[in-house]
Amino acid sequence: MKNDKGVSEIVGMLLIFMMLMTLYTTIQVTQVPVWNAKVESEHMDVVYGDMTTLKSDIENAATLKTPMSSDIHMGVKYPDRIIFINPGVGVAGTLSIENDVKIRVDYTLTGGDSDYEEYNSSRIIYEAHGTINSPKLVYEHGVIIRDWGTANITTDTQSLIVNGNIYIPVVNGSSSSKSSLETESLNIKHYTSTSTRTKIKYVNITMDTKYPGRWKELLKNVNTSYTTAYVSGDKIIINTSATRHIVLPTREVTTGALYAGIITCSTSIYPQSGSGWLGRTNIDPTKPYYPTITGIDITYKTKAGKKVGTITATVTNVTSPYDIHADLSDITGDPLKFDELPDSSDPGNYLIPPHNSNTVKWIEFPIRDAKGHEHAVVTLWAVNTDNDMQYVTTITEKLSGG
Repeated sequence: MKNDKGVSEIVGMLLIFMMLMTLYTTIQVTQVPVWNAKVESEHMDVVYGDMTTLKSDIENAATLKTPMSSDIHMGVKYPDRIIFINPGVGVAGTLSIENDVKIRVDYTLTGGDSDYEEYNSSRIIYEAHGTINSPKLVYEHGVIIRDWGTANITTDTQSLIVNGNIYIPVVNGSSSSKSSLETESLNIKHYTSTSTRTKIKYVNITMDTKYPGRWKELLKNVNTSYTTAYVSGDKIIINTSATRHIVLPTREVTTGALYAGIITCSTSIYPQSGSGWLGRTNIDPTKPYYPTITGIDITYKTKAGKKVGTITATVTNVTSPYDIHADLSDITGDPLKFDELPDSSDPGNYLIPPHNSNTVKWIEFPIRDAKGHEHAVVTLWAVNTDNDMQYVTTITEKLSGG
Protein backbone atom coordinates (compact mmCIF):
# COMPACT_ATOMS: atom_id res chain seq x y z
CA MET A 1 0.00 0.00 0.00
CA LYS A 2 2.86 2.33 0.79
CA ASN A 3 4.35 1.72 -2.64
CA ASP A 4 1.02 2.45 -4.30
CA LYS A 5 0.81 5.77 -2.45
CA GLY A 6 4.32 6.77 -3.60
CA VAL A 7 3.50 5.90 -7.17
CA SER A 8 0.30 7.94 -6.99
CA GLU A 9 2.22 10.98 -5.77
CA ILE A 10 4.71 10.67 -8.63
CA VAL A 11 1.93 10.24 -11.16
CA GLY A 12 0.17 13.28 -9.72
CA MET A 13 3.30 15.37 -9.97
CA LEU A 14 3.83 14.23 -13.55
CA LEU A 15 0.27 15.13 -14.43
CA ILE A 16 0.66 18.59 -12.90
CA PHE A 17 3.95 19.06 -14.75
CA MET A 18 2.35 17.98 -18.02
CA MET A 19 -0.53 20.37 -17.43
CA LEU A 20 1.89 23.22 -16.75
CA MET A 21 3.91 22.36 -19.84
CA THR A 22 0.76 22.23 -21.92
CA LEU A 23 -0.28 25.62 -20.56
CA TYR A 24 3.18 27.04 -21.17
CA THR A 25 3.28 25.67 -24.70
CA THR A 26 -0.21 27.00 -25.41
CA ILE A 27 0.73 30.49 -24.21
CA GLN A 28 4.05 30.37 -26.06
CA VAL A 29 2.42 29.31 -29.29
CA THR A 30 -0.76 31.38 -29.15
CA GLN A 31 -0.30 34.37 -26.85
CA VAL A 32 3.32 35.41 -27.42
CA PRO A 33 2.62 36.03 -31.15
CA VAL A 34 -0.43 38.08 -30.15
CA TRP A 35 1.61 40.14 -27.70
CA ASN A 36 4.34 40.69 -30.28
CA ALA A 37 1.80 41.55 -32.97
CA LYS A 38 0.47 44.27 -30.67
CA VAL A 39 4.01 45.62 -30.25
CA GLU A 40 4.46 45.65 -34.03
CA SER A 41 1.09 47.31 -34.61
CA GLU A 42 1.89 50.06 -32.09
CA HIS A 43 5.25 50.52 -33.80
CA MET A 44 3.54 51.01 -37.17
CA ASP A 45 1.43 53.77 -35.60
CA VAL A 46 4.66 55.44 -34.46
CA VAL A 47 6.23 55.16 -37.91
CA TYR A 48 3.09 56.52 -39.56
CA GLY A 49 3.48 59.56 -37.32
CA ASP A 50 7.14 59.77 -38.36
CA MET A 51 6.20 59.69 -42.04
CA THR A 52 3.55 62.36 -41.50
CA THR A 53 6.19 64.53 -39.81
CA LEU A 54 8.56 63.82 -42.71
CA LYS A 55 5.89 65.05 -45.12
CA SER A 56 5.53 68.25 -43.11
CA ASP A 57 9.32 68.69 -42.86
CA ILE A 58 9.67 68.37 -46.64
CA GLU A 59 7.04 71.07 -47.10
CA ASN A 60 8.66 73.34 -44.52
CA ALA A 61 12.13 72.91 -45.99
CA ALA A 62 10.79 73.80 -49.43
CA THR A 63 8.63 76.78 -48.46
CA LEU A 64 10.54 78.24 -45.49
CA LYS A 65 14.00 77.64 -47.01
CA THR A 66 15.10 76.01 -43.76
CA PRO A 67 17.07 72.74 -43.38
CA MET A 68 15.08 70.09 -41.53
CA SER A 69 15.84 66.71 -39.96
CA SER A 70 13.26 63.93 -39.68
CA ASP A 71 13.60 60.89 -37.41
CA ILE A 72 12.22 57.52 -38.50
CA HIS A 73 11.90 54.78 -35.87
CA MET A 74 13.09 52.02 -38.13
CA GLY A 75 12.47 48.99 -35.90
CA VAL A 76 11.14 47.89 -32.54
CA LYS A 77 12.49 45.46 -29.97
CA TYR A 78 10.23 42.96 -28.28
CA PRO A 79 10.04 43.35 -24.48
CA ASP A 80 11.98 40.84 -22.39
CA ARG A 81 9.75 38.01 -21.22
CA ILE A 82 10.68 36.19 -17.99
CA ILE A 83 9.83 32.64 -18.99
CA PHE A 84 8.56 32.95 -22.54
CA ILE A 85 10.71 33.11 -25.65
CA ASN A 86 10.50 35.74 -28.40
CA PRO A 87 11.15 34.66 -32.01
CA GLY A 88 13.94 37.23 -32.19
CA VAL A 89 15.21 40.50 -30.79
CA GLY A 90 12.51 42.46 -32.59
CA VAL A 91 11.44 43.73 -35.99
CA ALA A 92 13.70 45.74 -38.28
CA GLY A 93 12.48 48.23 -40.85
CA THR A 94 13.78 49.33 -44.24
CA LEU A 95 13.70 52.89 -45.55
CA SER A 96 14.12 53.21 -49.31
CA ILE A 97 14.35 56.19 -51.65
CA GLU A 98 13.37 55.79 -55.29
CA ASN A 99 14.52 58.79 -57.31
CA ASP A 100 12.91 57.93 -60.64
CA VAL A 101 9.64 59.84 -60.19
CA LYS A 102 9.51 62.03 -63.27
CA ILE A 103 7.88 65.47 -63.17
CA ARG A 104 7.63 67.59 -66.32
CA VAL A 105 6.24 71.12 -66.55
CA ASP A 106 5.41 72.40 -70.05
CA TYR A 107 4.26 75.99 -70.33
CA THR A 108 3.24 78.46 -73.04
CA LEU A 109 3.76 82.19 -72.73
CA THR A 110 1.20 84.80 -73.78
CA GLY A 111 3.41 85.68 -76.73
CA GLY A 112 3.21 82.11 -78.04
CA ASP A 113 6.67 80.83 -77.05
CA SER A 114 6.85 77.59 -75.07
CA ASP A 115 9.38 75.86 -72.80
CA TYR A 116 9.58 73.12 -70.19
CA GLU A 117 11.38 71.93 -67.05
CA GLU A 118 11.97 68.34 -65.94
CA TYR A 119 12.72 66.95 -62.47
CA ASN A 120 13.61 63.60 -60.97
CA SER A 121 11.63 63.55 -57.75
CA SER A 122 11.66 60.80 -55.12
CA ARG A 123 9.29 58.32 -53.58
CA ILE A 124 10.15 57.47 -49.93
CA ILE A 125 9.12 54.01 -48.71
CA TYR A 126 9.13 52.46 -45.24
CA GLU A 127 8.65 48.71 -44.81
CA ALA A 128 8.63 46.69 -41.56
CA HIS A 129 9.83 43.06 -41.66
CA GLY A 130 7.54 41.71 -38.97
CA THR A 131 5.04 38.95 -38.40
CA ILE A 132 1.88 40.95 -39.10
CA ASN A 133 0.57 42.00 -42.47
CA SER A 134 1.63 45.63 -42.08
CA PRO A 135 1.57 47.89 -45.14
CA LYS A 136 4.42 49.77 -46.67
CA LEU A 137 4.18 53.49 -45.91
CA VAL A 138 4.89 55.49 -49.05
CA TYR A 139 5.43 59.22 -49.49
CA GLU A 140 4.49 60.28 -53.03
CA HIS A 141 3.74 63.83 -54.24
CA GLY A 142 2.90 65.10 -50.76
CA VAL A 143 0.64 62.30 -49.49
CA ILE A 144 1.25 59.18 -47.39
CA ILE A 145 -0.15 55.94 -48.84
CA ARG A 146 -0.53 52.62 -47.03
CA ASP A 147 0.40 49.88 -49.51
CA TRP A 148 -0.34 46.19 -48.82
CA GLY A 149 0.73 45.13 -52.31
CA THR A 150 -2.72 43.92 -53.33
CA ALA A 151 -4.49 47.03 -52.02
CA ASN A 152 -3.63 50.57 -50.94
CA ILE A 153 -5.36 53.46 -49.19
CA THR A 154 -4.67 56.98 -47.98
CA THR A 155 -6.38 59.18 -45.42
CA ASP A 156 -4.58 62.30 -46.66
CA THR A 157 -6.14 64.98 -48.83
CA GLN A 158 -4.41 66.26 -51.95
CA SER A 159 -2.63 69.60 -51.78
CA LEU A 160 -1.49 69.80 -55.40
CA ILE A 161 -4.34 72.14 -56.43
CA VAL A 162 -5.65 74.71 -53.95
CA ASN A 163 -7.87 77.67 -54.88
CA GLY A 164 -6.76 77.56 -58.50
CA ASN A 165 -3.06 77.54 -57.59
CA ILE A 166 -0.86 74.48 -58.15
CA TYR A 167 1.84 73.29 -55.74
CA ILE A 168 4.01 70.33 -56.80
CA PRO A 169 6.59 69.14 -54.24
CA VAL A 170 9.96 68.09 -55.64
CA VAL A 171 12.09 65.79 -53.46
CA ASN A 172 15.48 65.07 -54.96
CA GLY A 173 17.67 62.40 -53.39
CA SER A 174 19.92 59.52 -54.38
CA SER A 175 18.39 56.05 -54.63
CA SER A 176 19.16 54.17 -51.43
CA SER A 177 17.91 51.49 -49.05
CA LYS A 178 18.78 50.97 -45.38
CA SER A 179 17.55 48.46 -42.78
CA SER A 180 17.85 48.97 -39.04
CA LEU A 181 16.32 48.44 -35.62
CA GLU A 182 17.41 51.89 -34.51
CA THR A 183 16.20 55.42 -35.20
CA GLU A 184 17.52 56.95 -38.40
CA SER A 185 17.53 60.63 -39.37
CA LEU A 186 16.84 62.06 -42.80
CA ASN A 187 18.49 65.40 -43.47
CA ILE A 188 16.38 67.61 -45.71
CA LYS A 189 17.90 70.62 -47.43
CA HIS A 190 16.15 73.13 -49.65
CA TYR A 191 16.72 74.25 -53.20
CA THR A 192 18.68 77.45 -52.71
CA SER A 193 17.40 79.28 -55.76
CA THR A 194 14.31 79.59 -57.91
CA SER A 195 13.49 80.73 -61.41
CA THR A 196 10.29 82.67 -62.17
CA ARG A 197 8.39 82.64 -65.45
CA THR A 198 5.74 85.34 -65.96
CA LYS A 199 3.08 86.07 -68.58
CA ILE A 200 2.00 82.44 -68.62
CA LYS A 201 -0.94 81.45 -70.78
CA TYR A 202 -1.11 77.67 -70.43
CA VAL A 203 0.56 74.97 -68.31
CA ASN A 204 0.67 71.17 -68.63
CA ILE A 205 2.17 69.10 -65.80
CA THR A 206 2.88 65.37 -65.99
CA MET A 207 3.94 63.31 -62.95
CA ASP A 208 4.72 59.62 -62.50
CA THR A 209 2.74 57.62 -59.95
CA LYS A 210 2.61 54.04 -58.69
CA TYR A 211 -0.85 54.64 -57.27
CA PRO A 212 -3.15 55.77 -60.09
CA GLY A 213 -6.28 54.54 -58.27
CA ARG A 214 -5.56 56.65 -55.22
CA TRP A 215 -4.83 59.75 -57.27
CA LYS A 216 -8.05 59.33 -59.22
CA GLU A 217 -9.88 59.50 -55.89
CA LEU A 218 -7.80 62.39 -54.56
CA LEU A 219 -8.28 64.54 -57.68
CA LYS A 220 -11.87 63.74 -58.53
CA ASN A 221 -13.36 67.04 -57.29
CA VAL A 222 -10.68 69.57 -58.25
CA ASN A 223 -11.59 70.37 -61.87
CA THR A 224 -12.76 73.86 -62.80
CA SER A 225 -13.46 75.68 -66.05
CA TYR A 226 -9.76 76.56 -66.25
CA THR A 227 -7.99 73.61 -64.60
CA THR A 228 -8.36 69.87 -65.15
CA ALA A 229 -6.55 67.05 -63.37
CA TYR A 230 -6.79 63.39 -64.26
CA VAL A 231 -4.86 60.12 -64.26
CA SER A 232 -3.89 58.30 -67.43
CA GLY A 233 -2.06 55.00 -66.94
CA ASP A 234 0.74 55.68 -64.46
CA LYS A 235 0.70 59.47 -65.06
CA ILE A 236 -0.97 62.30 -63.17
CA ILE A 237 -1.77 65.07 -65.66
CA ILE A 238 -2.75 68.64 -64.78
CA ASN A 239 -3.74 71.18 -67.46
CA THR A 240 -4.50 74.79 -66.59
CA SER A 241 -5.08 78.13 -68.27
CA ALA A 242 -5.46 79.89 -64.90
CA THR A 243 -1.73 80.15 -64.12
CA ARG A 244 -0.15 83.56 -64.67
CA HIS A 245 3.32 82.98 -63.24
CA ILE A 246 5.44 79.93 -62.36
CA VAL A 247 8.17 79.59 -59.74
CA LEU A 248 10.57 76.70 -60.41
CA PRO A 249 13.17 75.38 -57.92
CA THR A 250 16.71 75.31 -59.29
CA ARG A 251 20.20 74.36 -58.07
CA GLU A 252 22.89 71.75 -58.42
CA VAL A 253 21.93 68.85 -56.14
CA THR A 254 24.68 66.92 -54.32
CA THR A 255 24.52 63.51 -52.67
CA GLY A 256 24.07 62.85 -48.96
CA ALA A 257 20.77 64.62 -48.40
CA LEU A 258 17.27 65.10 -49.68
CA TYR A 259 16.62 68.39 -51.45
CA ALA A 260 13.10 69.74 -51.20
CA GLY A 261 11.57 72.33 -53.46
CA ILE A 262 8.13 73.25 -54.69
CA ILE A 263 6.87 74.07 -58.18
CA THR A 264 4.32 76.87 -57.83
CA CYS A 265 1.86 77.75 -60.57
CA SER A 266 0.08 80.86 -59.34
CA THR A 267 -3.01 82.68 -60.55
CA SER A 268 -1.63 85.94 -59.15
CA ILE A 269 -0.65 88.78 -61.45
CA TYR A 270 1.03 91.70 -59.77
CA PRO A 271 0.78 95.00 -61.67
CA GLN A 272 3.49 94.05 -64.12
CA SER A 273 6.87 95.68 -64.63
CA GLY A 274 7.40 94.90 -68.30
CA SER A 275 8.72 97.78 -70.40
CA GLY A 276 8.95 100.03 -67.34
CA TRP A 277 5.21 100.23 -66.61
CA LEU A 278 5.28 98.90 -63.03
CA GLY A 279 1.87 99.42 -61.43
CA ARG A 280 0.61 101.52 -64.32
CA THR A 281 -1.98 101.11 -67.01
CA ASN A 282 -0.56 99.67 -70.20
CA ILE A 283 -3.25 99.69 -72.88
CA ASP A 284 -3.54 100.75 -76.47
CA PRO A 285 -7.11 102.05 -76.97
CA THR A 286 -6.66 101.91 -80.72
CA LYS A 287 -6.62 98.12 -80.49
CA PRO A 288 -9.73 96.05 -79.77
CA TYR A 289 -10.41 94.23 -76.52
CA TYR A 290 -8.22 96.28 -74.18
CA PRO A 291 -9.10 95.80 -70.47
CA THR A 292 -10.84 98.44 -68.35
CA ILE A 293 -12.21 98.83 -64.82
CA THR A 294 -15.10 101.27 -64.37
CA GLY A 295 -18.07 101.99 -62.10
CA ILE A 296 -16.15 101.27 -58.89
CA ASP A 297 -18.35 101.51 -55.79
CA ILE A 298 -17.52 100.67 -52.15
CA THR A 299 -20.33 100.13 -49.66
CA TYR A 300 -20.09 99.48 -45.92
CA LYS A 301 -22.14 97.83 -43.23
CA THR A 302 -21.74 96.42 -39.76
CA LYS A 303 -21.69 92.66 -39.36
CA ALA A 304 -21.29 90.93 -35.99
CA GLY A 305 -20.20 94.26 -34.52
CA LYS A 306 -17.47 94.77 -37.14
CA LYS A 307 -17.36 97.11 -40.12
CA VAL A 308 -17.10 95.31 -43.46
CA GLY A 309 -16.93 96.58 -47.02
CA THR A 310 -17.97 95.38 -50.46
CA ILE A 311 -16.44 96.60 -53.73
CA THR A 312 -18.45 96.42 -56.95
CA ALA A 313 -16.87 97.21 -60.33
CA THR A 314 -17.37 96.61 -64.03
CA VAL A 315 -14.44 94.91 -65.76
CA THR A 316 -14.17 94.48 -69.51
CA ASN A 317 -12.06 92.37 -71.82
CA VAL A 318 -10.13 90.16 -69.42
CA THR A 319 -9.42 86.55 -70.27
CA SER A 320 -10.48 84.87 -67.00
CA PRO A 321 -11.55 85.81 -63.45
CA TYR A 322 -7.97 85.05 -62.41
CA ASP A 323 -6.94 88.17 -64.35
CA ILE A 324 -8.86 90.52 -62.01
CA HIS A 325 -7.14 91.61 -58.79
CA ALA A 326 -7.45 93.94 -55.81
CA ASP A 327 -4.89 95.07 -53.26
CA LEU A 328 -6.96 95.24 -50.05
CA SER A 329 -4.01 95.23 -47.65
CA ASP A 330 -4.32 98.90 -46.67
CA ILE A 331 -8.09 99.03 -46.19
CA THR A 332 -8.19 95.75 -44.22
CA GLY A 333 -4.93 96.18 -42.32
CA ASP A 334 -3.97 92.66 -43.39
CA PRO A 335 -0.68 92.62 -45.36
CA LEU A 336 -1.57 89.21 -46.82
CA LYS A 337 -4.55 90.67 -48.70
CA PHE A 338 -2.34 92.32 -51.32
CA ASP A 339 -3.72 90.22 -54.17
CA GLU A 340 -7.37 89.23 -53.82
CA LEU A 341 -9.48 87.71 -56.58
CA PRO A 342 -13.15 88.79 -56.79
CA ASP A 343 -15.70 86.73 -54.86
CA SER A 344 -18.30 86.87 -57.64
CA SER A 345 -18.46 87.60 -61.35
CA ASP A 346 -21.59 88.12 -63.43
CA PRO A 347 -22.32 86.86 -66.06
CA GLY A 348 -18.93 85.13 -65.92
CA ASN A 349 -18.27 85.25 -69.66
CA TYR A 350 -14.60 85.73 -70.55
CA LEU A 351 -14.60 84.85 -74.23
CA ILE A 352 -12.61 87.15 -76.51
CA PRO A 353 -13.77 87.89 -79.12
CA PRO A 354 -16.36 89.26 -78.75
CA HIS A 355 -16.09 92.15 -76.29
CA ASN A 356 -16.96 90.98 -72.75
CA SER A 357 -18.13 92.80 -69.65
CA ASN A 358 -18.53 91.43 -66.12
CA THR A 359 -19.75 92.89 -62.86
CA VAL A 360 -17.36 91.70 -60.15
CA LYS A 361 -17.51 91.98 -56.37
CA TRP A 362 -15.18 91.64 -53.41
CA ILE A 363 -17.72 90.87 -50.71
CA GLU A 364 -17.71 91.80 -47.00
CA PHE A 365 -14.00 92.11 -46.33
CA PRO A 366 -13.07 93.49 -42.88
CA ILE A 367 -12.27 97.21 -42.54
CA ARG A 368 -9.39 98.08 -40.24
CA ASP A 369 -9.90 100.33 -37.24
CA ALA A 370 -8.95 103.95 -37.90
CA LYS A 371 -8.20 106.95 -35.74
CA GLY A 372 -8.84 110.55 -36.70
CA HIS A 373 -9.44 111.17 -40.38
CA GLU A 374 -7.51 108.25 -41.87
CA HIS A 375 -7.73 107.15 -45.47
CA ALA A 376 -6.90 103.89 -47.20
CA VAL A 377 -5.73 103.17 -50.72
CA VAL A 378 -7.25 100.36 -52.78
CA THR A 379 -5.64 99.31 -56.06
CA LEU A 380 -7.53 97.31 -58.68
CA TRP A 381 -6.00 95.86 -61.82
CA ALA A 382 -7.18 93.77 -64.73
CA VAL A 383 -5.15 91.99 -67.38
CA ASN A 384 -5.80 90.72 -70.88
CA THR A 385 -3.13 88.04 -71.25
CA ASP A 386 -3.88 87.53 -74.94
CA ASN A 387 -2.73 91.01 -75.95
CA ASP A 388 -0.43 91.66 -72.94
CA MET A 389 -2.28 94.74 -71.69
CA GLN A 390 -3.22 95.71 -68.14
CA TYR A 391 -5.43 98.39 -66.62
CA VAL A 392 -4.57 99.70 -63.15
CA THR A 393 -6.61 102.11 -61.07
CA THR A 394 -6.28 103.35 -57.50
CA ILE A 395 -8.95 104.81 -55.26
CA THR A 396 -8.68 106.47 -51.82
CA GLU A 397 -11.31 105.79 -49.20
CA LYS A 398 -11.97 107.67 -45.96
CA LEU A 399 -12.03 105.15 -43.10
CA SER A 400 -13.22 107.18 -40.13
CA GLY A 401 -16.29 109.30 -39.67
CA GLY A 402 -18.08 107.62 -42.54
